[in-house]
Amino acid sequence: MVLRNNAMKASHRTFRAFSLVELLSVIAVIVLMMSMMLPAISGFSSTAGRRGALNVLMNTFEQARVAALEAGRPVYVVLWRRQFPGMDSVMVLRENESGTGPYDQLTKWIKLPKGVLLHQPGAGSSILSATPPTSVFDPSRMPNAFTAPAGESINVLAFNESGGVSFPTTKAERKLIISEGVRGAGGTEALISTKKQGGGGFEIISISPYTGRAQLDVTTVQ
Repeated sequence: MVLRNNAMKASHRTFRAFSLVELLSVIAVIVLMMSMMLPAISGFSSTAGRRGALNVLMNTFEQARVAALEAGRPVYVVLWRRQFPGMDSVMVLRENESGTGPYDQLTKWIKLPKGVLLHQPGAGSSILSATPPTSVFDPSRMPNAFTAPAGESINVLAFNESGGVSFPTTKAERKLIISEGVRGAGGTEALISTKKQGGGGFEIISISPYTGRAQLDVTTVQ
């Protein structure tokens, strides 16, 4: 009998639900927290993108240097600067045994993270401002008769048989800058704000001419 009475009482219990005002309050708090977190998330993503690009480039340069030493033949890191929405990319090629025809392709095009550019500033030199003579690198020998579309460009870092750098030949040009931004038609780059650039937002990689080793000159990556 007691059990029956308890069951009847339980069946008559009412459960209090959230009111509309309470639900709206919770939603408002969530929206406020998300708006406060967005700048931090955005900053983390951009830094992570540059870190990823830096790792790709440093590893690719070292792979090319070692490949030149092992094969005893020139190896080339091709840098492809693309228009939006294409992502800047790198590829490693090697001189073949005959010295004629297409270069040996050691890697496919390796894309840099979205929103990261191989940057050529308006003033100053870098790998991106140096054009190799065909005696050093012949674009017509790229695999599949590759040609950069209009408004895009390719540049080259060349390693010799000893693992040193044969091109570019000057110190000012043996560096590469990566930054955050977007490249539009005609190669025009829209970088991050001047305020952010003042506090970082770019990295500079330099290459030793004798050892071919890449090192980071300026870093804002934590």
